[in-house]
Amino acid sequence: MKERKFLHDLSNPLAIGYGNCKIILTKLTKDSDSLSKADIIKRLEKAVTAFERANGLIAERREYLLAIDKEDETAGKAS
Repeated sequence: MKERKFLHDLSNPLAIGYGNCKIILTKLTKDSDSLSKADIIKRLEKAVTAFERANGLIAERREYLLAIDKEDETAGKAS
C-alpha cells in the first residue's frame, strides 16, 4: 500500500509541472501574445515548485529504500 500512496503523491506534482509547461508551450506556439510575461513566470514558478516536490519525494523514497536494504543486510549477517 505504501507504494501506491508514493506513486499517487509523486504523480500529482509531475502532472502540475507538466500541465503548466504544456499550457505555456501551447499558447506560445499558437500566439505568443496570449500570455503575459507575468503569466509565464507564474506558471513556470508553479512548475518548478511541483518538480521540486516530486524530487523531494523521490529523495525520501530513496532514503527509505536504502534503510530497508541496510536492515536486510544486517538481518542476513545475523542469521
